[in-house]
Amino acid sequence: MSAELLGDDFTLNWDQDGSYSSPSWLATVSVGDLGFDPAYEQVEIPKRISTKTYKKGRGDWSLSFTMNYDKTSAFHTAVRNAITNGTKIHMAIADGDIASSNYWHAWWFLSGPLDASLDTNANIEVEGKCHFDIGADDSELPAFVPAS
Repeated sequence: MSAELLGDDFTLNWDQDGSYSSPSWLATVSVGDLGFDPAYEQVEIPKRISTKTYKKGRGDWSLSFTMNYDKTSAFHTAVRNAITNGTKIHMAIADGDIASSNYWHAWWFLSGPLDASLDTNANIEVEGKCHFDIGADDSELPAFVPAS
């Protein structure tokens, strides 16, 4: 996997209402090392020419972040529950404030171990893959939303 660390310019946002068509985004806190990889395949197009040609294939989106665990945070509890129960969670990665920036959003299936070492804050190394499409006619597939 060639995930890229996105730094301070990107934000991770959680849809606290869980509505794909009209999300209520909340910027997350206590999240570090945000990584996102759309992992689009490059499919070779066989042609009888002197060079190879390619076309963009399907994507295999992945998400990763470290979360300092706070059991009083609604977002942290939602992430913990998604990992523990295997439920989906709607999140977006934005290149700035989500209200005025480009963003990628999807239903995510999360996994990750809890690290609760002595003398350090508890944290979870979260990894996410796109959850199955739950909408009709592919209405809730992973999507890129350009800034408005």
